[in-house]
Amino acid sequence: MAGADSKHSYNPHIQLVPVPLWTANMRKLMPQSQWTKLRKALLERQGLHCATCGKAEAESKKLSAHEEWRYDEDAKPPTAAIINVSLLWWHCHHVEHWGVTKSLVAQGALTERATNDTIEHFCRLNNATREDFLAHEKDATA
Repeated sequence: MAGADSKHSYNPHIQLVPVPLWTANMRKLMPQSQWTKLRKALLERQGLHCATCGKAEAESKKLSAHEEWRYDEDAKPPTAAIINVSLLWWHCHHVEHWGVTKSLVAQGALTERATNDTIEHFCRLNNATREDFLAHEKDATA
């Protein structure tokens, strides 16, 4: 996949969230009991494996429930719709939420090594170079 320039050509891919929705997520939008049921159903369906890279984990807390959204910023009013929820391993989740990852590094909550490891994970899964990743980041940001 080296050289692909569409954010959807890669898996995982950077999926930046429109600014007005930065803090919105299903976990905040639904009662805790419903979130717990959803997460349990995901674990039963998917097991302790990352939906993107297949990495197995021993503990469910090491997998994050990841929401995939479709945004229509041209609609009046703009809309956001959830199209999928799956469990992702740390690095796959941090690629998908690259903007948050970079923010956590800037705040000191993550190390630069975590960033580099995540980029390497992206490159390994997508048969891509670091330059491909940077081009993908630029495309996703645009």
